[in-house]
Amino acid sequence: MSNDIKSIGLRKRIFINLIISLLLLPIVICVPAGIFLKLTGGIGFWWMLASFIPAFISVSIYLFFFKNYIVKRLKYYPCPYCGQSIKTWEKWVCDYCDHTQPEPHFISNGCMECSRYLKSAFCEHCHKEFLI
Repeated sequence: MSNDIKSIGLRKRIFINLIISLLLLPIVICVPAGIFLKLTGGIGFWWMLASFIPAFISVSIYLFFFKNYIVKRLKYYPCPYCGQSIKTWEKWVCDYCDHTQPEPHFISNGCMECSRYLKSAFCEHCHKEFLI
């Protein structure tokens, strides 16, 4: 049995959610605009401009969904050791420059002062170290 530090893979999961979101964005933009252009016969500048209204509404709904569902879902993550929820969205102190972050952000993001990343964090429940 190894004494390796477990990882929650938070950076990889945020990256995968971002890629999926970016891949779905053209569908959210183009489908409503294309349907509207097809229904109006596709003529005229004003009709084309009006076709972006459903796309704008779709993108607004999409961004609202991304911010309120995906980002909020990642604010807590289970500890790889005890399974309790760990805060991943908080003010934290950088290991390298000892700078306390002025506003909460993901522990997987870089420090606002030196731009370095945390390599590990501690569970507040079982007090064990885990990799980010």
